[in-house]
Amino acid sequence: MKPVILWTDAFIYLLIIAFIYFLFLIRRSEPLKEAYKQIFKQTKNIVVVCILAVYCFIGFLDTIHFKTGNSATEVKSVLDIVLRPYDTLFEKTYSAPFATHSYSPEVVKNSDGTLSQQYPKLLYERKHFFGTDKVGRDVFYISLKSIRTGLVIGTLTTLVMLPFALFFGMWAGYFRGFIDDFIQYIYTTLNSIPAILLIAAAILSLQVKVEQDADLRLLLLCAVLGMTSWTGLCRLLRGETLKLREAEYIQAAITLGVTPLKIIIRHIMPNLMHIVIISVVLDFSGLVLAEAVLSYVGVGVSPSTYSWGNMINAARLEMARDPIVWWSLLGAFVMMFVLVFCANIFSDAVQKVLDPRAR
Repeated sequence: MKPVILWTDAFIYLLIIAFIYFLFLIRRSEPLKEAYKQIFKQTKNIVVVCILAVYCFIGFLDTIHFKTGNSATEVKSVLDIVLRPYDTLFEKTYSAPFATHSYSPEVVKNSDGTLSQQYPKLLYERKHFFGTDKVGRDVFYISLKSIRTGLVIGTLTTLVMLPFALFFGMWAGYFRGFIDDFIQYIYTTLNSIPAILLIAAAILSLQVKVEQDADLRLLLLCAVLGMTSWTGLCRLLRGETLKLREAEYIQAAITLGVTPLKIIIRHIMPNLMHIVIISVVLDFSGLVLAEAVLSYVGVGVSPSTYSWGNMINAARLEMARDPIVWWSLLGAFVMMFVLVFCANIFSDAVQKVLDPRAR
Protein backbone atom coordinates (compact mmCIF):
# COMPACT_ATOMS: atom_id res chain seq x y z
CA MET A 1 0.00 0.00 0.00
CA LYS A 2 1.23 3.46 -0.92
CA PRO A 3 -0.13 6.57 0.90
CA VAL A 4 -1.85 9.13 -1.32
CA ILE A 5 -2.82 12.72 -0.47
CA LEU A 6 -5.57 14.16 -2.64
CA TRP A 7 -6.24 17.88 -3.06
CA THR A 8 -9.16 17.85 -0.68
CA ASP A 9 -7.23 15.68 1.77
CA ALA A 10 -4.58 18.38 2.12
CA PHE A 11 -7.19 21.04 2.91
CA ILE A 12 -8.90 18.76 5.41
CA TYR A 13 -5.60 18.16 7.20
CA LEU A 14 -5.03 21.92 7.37
CA LEU A 15 -8.53 22.34 8.75
CA ILE A 16 -7.85 19.74 11.45
CA ILE A 17 -4.66 21.60 12.43
CA ALA A 18 -6.63 24.86 12.61
CA PHE A 19 -9.28 23.18 14.78
CA ILE A 20 -6.64 21.86 17.18
CA TYR A 21 -5.16 25.36 17.40
CA PHE A 22 -8.65 26.73 18.10
CA LEU A 23 -9.04 24.26 20.98
CA PHE A 24 -5.68 25.42 22.30
CA LEU A 25 -6.89 29.03 22.25
CA ILE A 26 -10.04 28.04 24.13
CA ARG A 27 -7.97 26.39 26.86
CA ARG A 28 -5.95 29.59 27.28
CA SER A 29 -8.99 31.86 27.35
CA GLU A 30 -11.04 31.65 30.52
CA PRO A 31 -14.10 33.52 29.08
CA LEU A 32 -14.25 31.16 26.09
CA LYS A 33 -13.68 28.14 28.30
CA GLU A 34 -16.56 29.11 30.57
CA ALA A 35 -18.76 29.92 27.60
CA TYR A 36 -18.28 26.53 25.99
CA LYS A 37 -18.77 24.76 29.31
CA GLN A 38 -22.30 26.15 29.28
CA ILE A 39 -22.99 24.22 26.08
CA PHE A 40 -22.33 20.83 27.63
CA LYS A 41 -24.61 21.41 30.59
CA GLN A 42 -27.57 20.29 28.47
CA THR A 43 -28.01 16.66 27.53
CA LYS A 44 -29.27 17.40 24.03
CA ASN A 45 -26.11 19.33 23.22
CA ILE A 46 -23.94 16.44 24.37
CA VAL A 47 -25.91 14.01 22.17
CA VAL A 48 -25.66 16.38 19.20
CA VAL A 49 -21.92 16.82 19.63
CA CYS A 50 -21.45 13.04 19.79
CA ILE A 51 -23.41 12.57 16.55
CA LEU A 52 -21.41 15.30 14.81
CA ALA A 53 -18.21 13.72 16.11
CA VAL A 54 -19.24 10.39 14.54
CA TYR A 55 -19.84 12.12 11.20
CA CYS A 56 -16.48 13.87 11.39
CA PHE A 57 -14.72 10.64 12.38
CA ILE A 58 -16.23 8.80 9.41
CA GLY A 59 -15.22 11.65 7.12
CA PHE A 60 -11.68 11.58 8.54
CA LEU A 61 -11.36 7.83 7.97
CA ASP A 62 -12.44 8.39 4.38
CA THR A 63 -9.75 11.08 4.03
CA ILE A 64 -6.78 8.77 4.65
CA HIS A 65 -6.15 7.38 1.17
CA PHE A 66 -3.70 4.87 -0.24
CA LYS A 67 -3.20 2.94 -3.46
CA THR A 68 -3.74 -0.80 -3.63
CA GLY A 69 -3.55 -3.55 -6.20
CA ASN A 70 -0.75 -4.88 -8.34
CA SER A 71 -0.83 -1.82 -10.60
CA ALA A 72 -1.04 0.54 -7.60
CA THR A 73 -3.69 2.62 -9.36
CA GLU A 74 -6.79 1.88 -7.27
CA VAL A 75 -7.26 4.47 -4.51
CA LYS A 76 -8.88 3.25 -1.29
CA SER A 77 -9.40 4.78 2.13
CA VAL A 78 -9.28 3.52 5.69
CA LEU A 79 -13.08 3.66 5.74
CA ASP A 80 -13.15 1.07 2.95
CA ILE A 81 -11.19 -1.29 5.18
CA VAL A 82 -13.47 -0.59 8.17
CA LEU A 83 -16.62 -1.16 6.11
CA ARG A 84 -15.37 -4.31 4.45
CA PRO A 85 -17.09 -6.39 3.15
CA TYR A 86 -19.88 -3.87 2.37
CA ASP A 87 -17.82 -2.41 -0.47
CA THR A 88 -17.88 -5.83 -2.14
CA LEU A 89 -21.46 -6.92 -1.32
CA PHE A 90 -22.75 -6.65 -4.89
CA GLU A 91 -26.05 -8.11 -6.03
CA LYS A 92 -27.51 -8.37 -9.53
CA THR A 93 -29.92 -5.45 -9.08
CA TYR A 94 -32.28 -3.85 -6.54
CA SER A 95 -32.98 -5.42 -3.17
CA ALA A 96 -35.08 -3.91 -0.39
CA PRO A 97 -33.61 -3.25 3.08
CA PHE A 98 -33.05 -6.50 5.01
CA ALA A 99 -34.48 -8.50 2.10
CA THR A 100 -33.59 -12.10 1.32
CA HIS A 101 -34.63 -12.01 -2.34
CA SER A 102 -34.15 -9.64 -5.23
CA TYR A 103 -36.68 -6.80 -5.59
CA SER A 104 -37.02 -7.35 -9.35
CA PRO A 105 -38.28 -10.67 -10.72
CA GLU A 106 -36.51 -12.63 -13.42
CA VAL A 107 -38.16 -14.56 -16.22
CA VAL A 108 -37.02 -18.19 -16.09
CA LYS A 109 -37.86 -21.17 -18.26
CA ASN A 110 -39.40 -24.09 -16.42
CA SER A 111 -38.68 -27.73 -17.14
CA ASP A 112 -41.94 -28.07 -19.05
CA GLY A 113 -40.99 -25.21 -21.36
CA THR A 114 -43.27 -22.58 -19.83
CA LEU A 115 -42.03 -19.19 -18.63
CA SER A 116 -42.53 -17.83 -15.14
CA GLN A 117 -41.31 -14.97 -12.98
CA GLN A 118 -39.19 -15.70 -9.93
CA TYR A 119 -37.51 -13.52 -7.33
CA PRO A 120 -33.96 -14.89 -7.10
CA LYS A 121 -32.39 -15.28 -3.69
CA LEU A 122 -29.76 -12.72 -2.76
CA LEU A 123 -26.13 -13.74 -2.49
CA TYR A 124 -25.71 -11.78 0.78
CA GLU A 125 -29.20 -11.98 2.23
CA ARG A 126 -30.19 -9.64 5.09
CA LYS A 127 -26.81 -7.90 5.07
CA HIS A 128 -27.96 -4.86 3.13
CA PHE A 129 -29.36 -2.56 5.84
CA PHE A 130 -30.43 0.11 3.34
CA GLY A 131 -30.90 -2.28 0.40
CA THR A 132 -29.05 -2.06 -2.92
CA ASP A 133 -29.28 0.22 -5.96
CA LYS A 134 -29.82 -0.57 -9.63
CA VAL A 135 -26.36 -2.09 -10.14
CA GLY A 136 -26.46 -3.98 -6.84
CA ARG A 137 -24.25 -1.67 -4.75
CA ASP A 138 -24.96 -1.48 -1.02
CA VAL A 139 -26.85 1.77 -0.25
CA PHE A 140 -25.61 1.82 3.35
CA TYR A 141 -22.01 1.81 2.12
CA ILE A 142 -22.72 4.59 -0.42
CA SER A 143 -24.47 6.70 2.24
CA LEU A 144 -21.48 6.50 4.59
CA LYS A 145 -19.01 7.20 1.79
CA SER A 146 -21.02 10.31 0.89
CA ILE A 147 -20.42 11.83 4.33
CA ARG A 148 -16.95 13.00 3.35
CA THR A 149 -18.27 14.80 0.27
CA GLY A 150 -20.94 16.60 2.32
CA LEU A 151 -18.43 17.66 4.97
CA VAL A 152 -15.91 18.79 2.36
CA ILE A 153 -18.47 20.91 0.53
CA GLY A 154 -19.72 22.45 3.77
CA THR A 155 -16.36 23.18 5.38
CA LEU A 156 -14.17 24.10 2.41
CA THR A 157 -16.88 26.28 0.88
CA THR A 158 -17.17 28.07 4.21
CA LEU A 159 -13.42 28.69 4.29
CA VAL A 160 -13.64 30.27 0.84
CA MET A 161 -16.77 32.28 1.68
CA LEU A 162 -15.83 33.67 5.11
CA PRO A 163 -12.90 35.93 4.11
CA PHE A 164 -15.02 37.66 1.45
CA ALA A 165 -18.02 38.10 3.75
CA LEU A 166 -16.00 39.29 6.76
CA PHE A 167 -13.74 41.66 4.86
CA PHE A 168 -16.34 43.29 2.65
CA GLY A 169 -19.07 43.33 5.31
CA MET A 170 -17.01 44.96 8.06
CA TRP A 171 -15.27 47.42 5.75
CA ALA A 172 -18.55 48.52 4.16
CA GLY A 173 -20.19 49.04 7.53
CA TYR A 174 -17.25 50.78 9.18
CA PHE A 175 -15.97 53.13 6.47
CA ARG A 176 -19.34 53.78 4.77
CA GLY A 177 -19.34 56.36 1.96
CA PHE A 178 -17.74 55.38 -1.34
CA ILE A 179 -16.40 52.06 -0.01
CA ASP A 180 -19.86 51.06 1.19
CA ASP A 181 -21.44 52.01 -2.15
CA PHE A 182 -18.82 50.07 -4.12
CA ILE A 183 -19.18 46.91 -2.03
CA GLN A 184 -22.97 47.13 -2.18
CA TYR A 185 -22.73 47.39 -5.97
CA ILE A 186 -20.64 44.20 -6.08
CA TYR A 187 -22.94 41.98 -4.02
CA THR A 188 -26.11 43.49 -5.47
CA THR A 189 -24.85 42.59 -8.94
CA LEU A 190 -24.07 39.03 -7.83
CA ASN A 191 -27.49 38.70 -6.17
CA SER A 192 -29.23 39.86 -9.33
CA ILE A 193 -27.95 36.76 -11.17
CA PRO A 194 -29.71 33.45 -10.32
CA ALA A 195 -27.27 31.60 -8.08
CA ILE A 196 -27.64 28.19 -9.75
CA LEU A 197 -27.09 29.66 -13.22
CA LEU A 198 -24.04 31.61 -12.06
CA ILE A 199 -22.51 28.55 -10.40
CA ALA A 200 -23.30 26.32 -13.37
CA ALA A 201 -21.76 28.80 -15.82
CA ALA A 202 -18.59 29.11 -13.72
CA ILE A 203 -18.19 25.35 -13.33
CA LEU A 204 -18.87 24.60 -16.98
CA SER A 205 -16.29 27.16 -18.05
CA LEU A 206 -13.61 25.81 -15.70
CA GLN A 207 -14.19 22.06 -15.47
CA VAL A 208 -12.92 21.23 -18.98
CA LYS A 209 -9.38 20.89 -17.69
CA VAL A 210 -10.34 18.83 -14.62
CA GLU A 211 -12.98 16.54 -16.14
CA GLN A 212 -10.88 13.44 -15.51
CA ASP A 213 -9.92 14.36 -11.92
CA ALA A 214 -12.93 13.81 -9.64
CA ASP A 215 -11.19 15.20 -6.54
CA LEU A 216 -10.04 18.36 -8.30
CA ARG A 217 -13.56 18.82 -9.65
CA LEU A 218 -14.89 18.62 -6.07
CA LEU A 219 -12.36 21.23 -4.99
CA LEU A 220 -13.38 23.44 -7.90
CA LEU A 221 -17.03 23.13 -6.91
CA CYS A 222 -16.20 24.25 -3.36
CA ALA A 223 -14.28 27.27 -4.65
CA VAL A 224 -17.07 28.34 -7.01
CA LEU A 225 -19.76 27.87 -4.35
CA GLY A 226 -17.72 29.91 -1.88
CA MET A 227 -17.08 32.80 -4.25
CA THR A 228 -20.76 33.04 -5.18
CA SER A 229 -22.44 32.53 -1.78
CA TRP A 230 -20.80 35.16 0.45
CA THR A 231 -23.22 37.98 -0.37
CA GLY A 232 -25.95 37.09 2.13
CA LEU A 233 -23.60 36.95 5.12
CA CYS A 234 -21.82 40.08 3.89
CA ARG A 235 -25.08 42.02 3.95
CA LEU A 236 -25.83 40.87 7.51
CA LEU A 237 -22.35 41.80 8.74
CA ARG A 238 -22.54 45.21 7.05
CA GLY A 239 -25.81 46.04 8.82
CA GLU A 240 -24.51 44.89 12.21
CA THR A 241 -21.24 46.79 11.75
CA LEU A 242 -23.19 49.97 11.00
CA LYS A 243 -24.90 49.62 14.38
CA LEU A 244 -21.72 48.71 16.28
CA ARG A 245 -19.87 51.69 14.82
CA GLU A 246 -22.27 54.04 16.61
CA ALA A 247 -21.74 52.36 19.97
CA GLU A 248 -20.17 54.52 22.67
CA TYR A 249 -17.09 52.36 23.17
CA ILE A 250 -16.36 52.42 19.42
CA GLN A 251 -16.75 56.20 19.29
CA ALA A 252 -14.46 56.49 22.31
CA ALA A 253 -11.82 54.38 20.58
CA ILE A 254 -12.05 56.56 17.46
CA THR A 255 -11.70 59.70 19.59
CA LEU A 256 -8.60 58.29 21.29
CA GLY A 257 -6.99 57.74 17.89
CA VAL A 258 -7.12 53.95 17.71
CA THR A 259 -6.53 52.80 14.13
CA PRO A 260 -9.51 51.43 12.17
CA LEU A 261 -7.83 48.04 11.75
CA LYS A 262 -7.45 47.59 15.51
CA ILE A 263 -11.03 48.68 16.12
CA ILE A 264 -12.33 46.21 13.55
CA ILE A 265 -10.26 43.29 14.87
CA ARG A 266 -10.56 43.92 18.62
CA HIS A 267 -14.04 45.39 19.01
CA ILE A 268 -16.22 44.77 15.96
CA MET A 269 -15.23 41.27 14.84
CA PRO A 270 -15.72 39.57 18.27
CA ASN A 271 -19.25 41.00 18.44
CA LEU A 272 -20.05 39.60 15.00
CA MET A 273 -18.97 36.00 15.60
CA HIS A 274 -22.36 34.85 16.87
CA ILE A 275 -23.89 36.01 13.57
CA VAL A 276 -21.11 34.33 11.61
CA ILE A 277 -21.52 30.99 13.36
CA ILE A 278 -25.29 30.76 13.03
CA SER A 279 -25.23 31.97 9.41
CA VAL A 280 -22.47 29.56 8.38
CA VAL A 281 -24.23 26.55 9.85
CA LEU A 282 -27.57 27.56 8.32
CA ASP A 283 -25.83 27.95 4.96
CA PHE A 284 -24.36 24.47 5.39
CA SER A 285 -27.68 22.81 4.56
CA GLY A 286 -28.07 25.13 1.57
CA LEU A 287 -24.65 24.15 0.28
CA VAL A 288 -25.45 20.44 0.54
CA LEU A 289 -28.73 21.02 -1.30
CA ALA A 290 -26.92 23.11 -3.90
CA GLU A 291 -24.61 20.19 -4.59
CA ALA A 292 -27.66 17.97 -5.06
CA VAL A 293 -29.24 20.42 -7.51
CA LEU A 294 -25.99 20.86 -9.44
CA SER A 295 -25.53 17.11 -9.65
CA TYR A 296 -29.08 16.87 -10.99
CA VAL A 297 -28.25 19.23 -13.89
CA GLY A 298 -24.90 17.53 -14.49
CA VAL A 299 -22.48 20.22 -13.24
CA GLY A 300 -21.97 19.03 -9.67
CA VAL A 301 -19.41 16.57 -8.43
CA SER A 302 -18.15 13.84 -10.71
CA PRO A 303 -20.58 10.93 -11.25
CA SER A 304 -17.85 8.66 -9.88
CA THR A 305 -17.80 10.56 -6.57
CA TYR A 306 -19.90 9.26 -3.71
CA SER A 307 -22.29 12.04 -2.71
CA TRP A 308 -25.85 12.48 -1.49
CA GLY A 309 -26.50 14.64 -4.54
CA ASN A 310 -25.62 11.80 -6.90
CA MET A 311 -27.78 9.43 -4.82
CA ILE A 312 -30.77 11.79 -5.10
CA ASN A 313 -30.10 12.29 -8.79
CA ALA A 314 -30.16 8.53 -9.35
CA ALA A 315 -33.23 8.10 -7.13
CA ARG A 316 -35.40 10.46 -9.21
CA LEU A 317 -35.78 7.76 -11.86
CA GLU A 318 -36.26 5.04 -9.28
CA MET A 319 -39.22 6.90 -7.77
CA ALA A 320 -40.95 6.85 -11.18
CA ARG A 321 -40.69 3.09 -11.71
CA ASP A 322 -43.24 0.52 -10.64
CA PRO A 323 -42.79 -0.73 -8.00
CA ILE A 324 -41.12 2.32 -6.44
CA VAL A 325 -37.55 2.00 -5.19
CA TRP A 326 -37.59 4.37 -2.22
CA TRP A 327 -34.64 3.33 -0.05
CA SER A 328 -31.88 5.12 -2.00
CA LEU A 329 -33.65 8.45 -1.59
CA LEU A 330 -34.45 7.69 2.04
CA GLY A 331 -30.83 6.78 2.80
CA ALA A 332 -29.54 10.07 1.40
CA PHE A 333 -32.33 12.05 3.08
CA VAL A 334 -31.75 10.50 6.53
CA MET A 335 -28.00 11.08 6.44
CA MET A 336 -28.42 14.68 5.25
CA PHE A 337 -31.22 15.41 7.73
CA VAL A 338 -29.32 14.10 10.77
CA LEU A 339 -26.19 16.07 9.87
CA VAL A 340 -27.99 19.35 9.17
CA PHE A 341 -30.36 18.98 12.15
CA CYS A 342 -27.54 18.33 14.64
CA ALA A 343 -25.42 21.13 13.18
CA ASN A 344 -28.30 23.60 13.57
CA ILE A 345 -28.91 22.61 17.20
CA PHE A 346 -25.22 22.93 18.00
CA SER A 347 -24.93 26.30 16.27
CA ASP A 348 -27.95 27.57 18.21
CA ALA A 349 -26.28 26.55 21.47
CA VAL A 350 -23.01 28.22 20.48
CA GLN A 351 -24.85 31.36 19.37
CA LYS A 352 -26.52 31.66 22.76
CA VAL A 353 -23.25 31.56 24.68
CA LEU A 354 -21.34 33.84 22.28
CA ASP A 355 -24.03 36.49 21.72
CA PRO A 356 -23.34 39.29 24.22
CA ARG A 357 -27.01 40.25 24.23
CA ALA A 358 -28.05 36.71 25.23
CA ARG A 359 -25.91 36.59 28.37
